[in-house]
Amino acid sequence: MIDPNEVVAARRALGRQLARYRQAAGLTQHQLAPHTHYGRSTVANVEVGRQNVPRGFWERADTALGAGGKLTAQYDELVALVRQQRRDIAEAEAARRAASKDDGTGGTRRDLAAVELAVVAPGSITVYPVAFGEQEVSPVPTRREVFGYLGAGLTAVGLGQITTKWPAELPRVVQALEATREADGYNSATLENLSTVIDHYKRTFRSTPPAGLYDEILGVRIHTGLLLNNAGAANSRPDLMVAAGWLSNLLALVTHDLDDRAASLVWCADVERCAGETRHPELAGWAAQTRVLMSFYDGQANEAIMHAQRGQQLAPLCTVAHAKLLAQEMRAWALLGNADKVTTTRRRAEKAITRLPDNAPTQGTFSISLADDPPYTATSLLLLGRYQEAAEAAWRVIAAFYGRAGDGRGAHPSGFARTYLVLALALAGLGKLDEAYAAGSVALEAPRLVWSVAVLARKLDRILMRDFADTAEAQEYHERYVATIQREPPTSGRSAPANGPSS
Repeated sequence: MIDPNEVVAARRALGRQLARYRQAAGLTQHQLAPHTHYGRSTVANVEVGRQNVPRGFWERADTALGAGGKLTAQYDELVALVRQQRRDIAEAEAARRAASKDDGTGGTRRDLAAVELAVVAPGSITVYPVAFGEQEVSPVPTRREVFGYLGAGLTAVGLGQITTKWPAELPRVVQALEATREADGYNSATLENLSTVIDHYKRTFRSTPPAGLYDEILGVRIHTGLLLNNAGAANSRPDLMVAAGWLSNLLALVTHDLDDRAASLVWCADVERCAGETRHPELAGWAAQTRVLMSFYDGQANEAIMHAQRGQQLAPLCTVAHAKLLAQEMRAWALLGNADKVTTTRRRAEKAITRLPDNAPTQGTFSISLADDPPYTATSLLLLGRYQEAAEAAWRVIAAFYGRAGDGRGAHPSGFARTYLVLALALAGLGKLDEAYAAGSVALEAPRLVWSVAVLARKLDRILMRDFADTAEAQEYHERYVATIQREPPTSGRSAPANGPSS
């Protein structure tokens, strides 16, 4: 099997080769960037092996630097290496699954070990999902019970109810966590199991429907609260509080996706409590991210800027949370129409991104996208009315992560939909009805319809019906939009705000 470190080394070697050719040509990163159709920060990230870019980047770099196709050839070798690694992992997983079917349990071993994860070395491309949520369950605790477990000042009511309802009505992941802990409530493997589950949700959050996901994560968060109340876990309280903070961050995001603002605010407050007790400021930085999102999609630009700036004070420098909060601030300034602030904040975000460590996460919930300069650039340009630049920026993101044919939508379907809707809004602003209709229709086909996607889809519907009311394309998009919302309502019932963002 190919060592994942071999792929990392090959990517870095390709980046160094690019730097050598660029320096030999007498070009700076700023000067090379326009030739590749990417920004300077992308060139910088590629040269240190931090960012993946498609083949077109290398073809254009070959031409601009006179490399004679050598960069493209080395990129093709890297792609072949990655493909072989994926085949190796797939074959190993197939063998593991075949072995599990022959263990004499009639195929029930996987059900009894719902938190079992495929062991994949760091840097591996493929992540295998855990068999969570295989049956539909209803939420067990009441809101009063939730607050009790979170230590919000109420008595710990409902503990007996959870005991009596376990295991039949609890999510399977909680059943597994409960079954694998000792009678005294805590053992050395408890925290490891909990961390494994949290990492799973960080990886799969973006591709999982939010309604069922909420029930599962809530169950794990309550389980963590029970551990915190156990005397045997006193020595591990800081680690358990950090775990609780990450789970509450996930719950804040999923309730935002469901447009339950009140619940999201409660979870954000719980994250901040956990961060304060454990002196873990990055946790609070990610809670600020969710507060920014809520304000932005409600059209409250000044409030979004305030949360973004406060979050930057909390999240340490050279962390993904800090860099992403700068990008969020840039987008909020764009919502106000302040082009000067957008420019200065964009430069600060670019600088923060270049200072991220080599192992900064680029996939999963608490990660940063490095395909643009910086994230939310396309949205910001759209809000400023710079439609051509916004469309070009959106296409760059699509080419890097999703492909023009829609590749990658399964890994981050809501991000896929938002990017295509930003593209559609930019094309509509340029008067390109056919292309705007096509991009909007692609977005509506993506799964995992969430609140932020609904806001953008509704905005596009209004613009098409306003500016192209007599066209078949506008009417057809409207019908598709209405049918999609009725089939998969993403919100708690309130309408998208009239003063909400146009992207």
